[in-house]
Order: sequence, then structure tokens, then C-alpha cells
Amino acid sequence: MKQALLSKAHLIYDAHTHLHLDQSEGGREGARTTLTHLKGAALMSTTPSDWATCAELAAQHPNVRPLFGLHPWFAHRYTHNSTWLEELRTHLTSTVGSAVGEIGLDRKWRTPDTGRVELEAQRVAFYAQLNLAAELELPVSLHCVHAQGELYQALSEAPRLPPTLYLHAFGGSAGTVEQLTRSRRFGERLYFGFAACVNLRSPKTRATIMAVPEDRLVVESDRSSATQQGQVEAELLSTLSLYAELKGWSGVEEAAERTALNAARLYAAADVSIN
Repeated sequence: MKQALLSKAHLIYDAHTHLHLDQSEGGREGARTTLTHLKGAALMSTTPSDWATCAELAAQHPNVRPLFGLHPWFAHRYTHNSTWLEELRTHLTSTVGSAVGEIGLDRKWRTPDTGRVELEAQRVAFYAQLNLAAELELPVSLHCVHAQGELYQALSEAPRLPPTLYLHAFGGSAGTVEQLTRSRRFGERLYFGFAACVNLRSPKTRATIMAVPEDRLVVESDRSSATQQGQVEAELLSTLSLYAELKGWSGVEEAAERTALNAARLYAAADVSIN
């Protein structure tokens, strides 16, 4: 079973993962092993404190792309000054192939630091990073929970937009996919992904996946640890199996190849040098 799993893993591009976050000995070894098995991965940071770790792990694996960003859950810790934003710019402009992520809005998350939804700090961080990504013409990986209306408005009204926008672990409805992709301003820039650990238990996920255009669908693990050998690969294959069923593809191999090509387009702008 393990060998059969690994024989397909090399076809998979994990478009959103956090495997650098587990800095235990087992976590570091599991991350290295998993990333070696995959065709590629986009490694998402969360705060300035893990940007260097993200960059270091990506540098060790030529198939891995680092993304730097301030996650909405932690925005309130940093937005009292702009130092973090200048540091973010430095990371993005000095790291070849990097992009912006994970950033976004989350109206549901009550941070343990304060017991509140720190929405205003989230907005400060989100809009600043969205503007920076647009300025540097870099792709963005977006976190959006119970804030799809504000996200739609933000993308509609932004002076400039990033070249591509990835709605990761997308929890919206099929109707929301259709509304977003119909936008003349940003619809063609959008990509959608789903993670087994987040989405596959929801009864609406099947209809939502079916609504996503075939050339905008990617797969992700959204995992922050790989200490259980083969878990990340197995979850990615589980999601790909569902994609194949819903899209009428021949199997997980075709689903892996299609989503890997889509991920390459999603992140392609990050490979253009920043002047």
C-alpha cells in the first residue's frame, strides 16, 4: 500500500501547506521526506517569526516554493507598526520564486490572545499585503472565513490586483464560485483548492468542486506537520480521487497531472524576476 501511495505522490503538487511549522525532530524529518515525495509544494508562512524557517526549508527542496505573509489569526500582534510590512517586502524581493501567503480575513476566529475577533487588525494586514502583492505582481494565497462579501468588495475596488488569487481550502458554496468567477475584473485570476482535513466532511463540498472550472482547480493538504508517515500524501490522493469522480477524469493520476498544471499557472508570475 505504501509503495502504491508513493508511486503516485510524485505527480502531486500541494498548492498550500505549512510543513515547516513543526520544528520537532520528527516534524522536520517528516517534512523533508514528504516534500521529497511530491512533485512540488507551495509552503505557506503565517507570521514574521516563521518566514526564515519557511525560506530555509524551501531552499533545501528545488520543487518547493516559499510564500511569505501575515495570517489573519496573528495580525493583531504586528499591525501596531509597519516594521513587519517592510520586512515582508524584503523577503519577497530577495527570495527568488516567492509569493504572498497566507493572508486574508476571518470573521469567525477568536484569538486566544484577546478572546475577540480582531477584525480591524486583520483588515490592516490584509489590505496592506494585497496592495503589496499587486505592486510586486506576485500571486496570493487567501484565507477567507465568513468574509466572502468583504473579499468580493475588496477585489472589486482595489486600485490594482495581484496576477492570480488562490482561495485555499475553499468553504463557500457552488453559487459563490459562480459569482466570483463571473467577475469581469478578477474572475479569470481566481483559483480554488480543497483540503481533506478541512473540506471533505462538509456536505456542500461536492457541489462546490463541481462548480469550479477544470483549469482553476488545485489540491492542497493545509497540514502543519508530517510526523505520521504518508498521511499528507494519502490525504492529497483522497482529495484527488474525489476530483476525478466529480470531474469525470480517468483517475487520480489524471487529477494529479491536471491540478499540477493548474498550480504551475497559479504561481507562474512568482518566477518572473522583480525589478
